[in-house]
Amino acid sequence: MEEQTVNSLLLECAMKLLTPVERELVEELYFLERTEREAGKRLGLAKTTLRRRHKEVLDKLRNLLGRYPKDF
Repeated sequence: MEEQTVNSLLLECAMKLLTPVERELVEELYFLERTEREAGKRLGLAKTTLRRRHKEVLDKLRNLLGRYPKDF
């Protein structure tokens, strides 16, 4: 399996382990490519709250993805 395919599958699995709110935040910022201002408005979050949650979600994803061996 190609590395890009494996990475996509791992990300998909990790995304399923996020809460619905965390998933929505990632989708808004990365898949829908909204700015922090746009995402915050759509999610009803202040800019500082959105930034804090964004950092927390990225840390969680790094932790989840770090559990898999690099040469899966």
